[in-house]
Amino acid sequence: MHTFVSIAMPDYKPRTRQDHARKVLEFISELVHGNVEKQQILARNVHARFFPDEARKLEHERKICDFHAELFTVLKKAFDHLRNPTGRAGNHDRAVLQVLYTLIAAATKAENEHLIANDLGIRPRTVSRYSGVFQGILDGDNALWFTLRSIVRTHGVFGSTPPEHCEAAYSHWEDSTEPSPKKDAVVKNPKNRDDEHTIHYDYEHVEAKRANFVNNMLKTQLRE
Repeated sequence: MHTFVSIAMPDYKPRTRQDHARKVLEFISELVHGNVEKQQILARNVHARFFPDEARKLEHERKICDFHAELFTVLKKAFDHLRNPTGRAGNHDRAVLQVLYTLIAAATKAENEHLIANDLGIRPRTVSRYSGVFQGILDGDNALWFTLRSIVRTHGVFGSTPPEHCEAAYSHWEDSTEPSPKKDAVVKNPKNRDDEHTIHYDYEHVEAKRANFVNNMLKTQLRE
């Protein structure tokens, strides 16, 4: 059987309490010559003295918030560093981006995709595309965190085309098509069965796609 002990509150009238609080605040202000930041530090220290458990919890939450803010800043810097002005990222950068996209999408709610993506300087549809990938990895449905592209061909009809143009064309095609929502809708490299990619569906007219690609290439050249 539980015994409940009633703790009587001290006889501390509201008017007296307010008067004492005012005097304490005046004393603290006078002690630090009105410096607001120092008053806040003293107030936190006094609070911690009387409520140590709550103070430790608040300090822990503050450090976690600081970590989250710093992590977001680091992610923005990482995307700025990995952003390729010519369009398509190399295999190494592409692998890093896939891992980052996977983790960001896992931590982002659907209604916040545009907000988070815009703040990070990435495309909202990229975040949406990677939604569920992390859970698929945890569940065992996805075995890979990232995939690498095969080598760009430099023979035949592609022999006279600069490799960076081939990469830019592939990147434009990848960004202007819709990936299949089915996890098993993949196409494999006949020369390397471990190299597989999600099937994309193209709903854009070929002339419109060509015109958009040419315009993007011209804009890139002007920036350079």
